Amino acid sequence: MLQVTSQRHRSQVANKDAAVERFAELVGEALQEEVPRRKTRPSRGGEGPGVSTRKRRRFRPEAGPGGADLPRLTSGIDRLI
Repeated sequence: MLQVTSQRHRSQVANKDAAVERFAELVGEALQEEVPRRKTRPSRGGEGPGVSTRKRRRFRPEAGPGGADLPRLTSGIDRLI
């Protein structure tokens, strides 16, 4: 059982009409079929093998796992001090 009420209007007749209209909207929404999701391919950048090559190309200022011991880059202000 479904009960729909309306207190939007001052008169009982107007509230009944509003409730019937709302009931028709609810039934209409329930009868609509959902559109199935269309599967999409992952982008080339999101695929697995490219991730490891991007990590290898990334600059690492200090030695880390798999990285070489590189000198730190300093800005021009550090040289003046």
